[in-house]
Amino acid sequence: MKINYNSIGKIPPVHEGKLREDHVRPTGRYVDGTLVLKLYHMAANMPKKRDLNCKGRELQSLILDKRHKGEIESYSGMGFAVSTENISDILVWNGKDLWLKIYSNNVYKGNREITREKSPITDISEIEIYFFEKKAWNQYLNSSRTIKDKKAYLSEIFKK
Repeated sequence: MKINYNSIGKIPPVHEGKLREDHVRPTGRYVDGTLVLKLYHMAANMPKKRDLNCKGRELQSLILDKRHKGEIESYSGMGFAVSTENISDILVWNGKDLWLKIYSNNVYKGNREITREKSPITDISEIEIYFFEKKAWNQYLNSSRTIKDKKAYLSEIFKK
């Protein structure tokens, strides 16, 4: 079958395919006895610093709640989480594998786990964070995995 290039790849101009500097910000860390996650917030219109700190605390609360319920495993003890207005992705490394839990941020229905069949798999901004984190994790895996190496991984924060 011949490809009709005029009927594919139609993307509205609002989707530029570029990550603007103000679309992603680190919001701190989640830390408990066996898990440390780097936290990020993504938004088309990034909230002011005070509200951004609140987003970080909301994500920490969600992770703490899901950890207490046994929904999030420690695996390697390190990873990252990305929140938007609608979804929070919590990702924990297990060797070379990245384990993902996705939660809806619906205040009316509660923070419930969702499957990707009900939402897009990811967007350009998230892919850039994932790629950055993958690269940082590979550096850790190829290190001696000392405390110094753990600190180096955890201090590597995505900044655009």
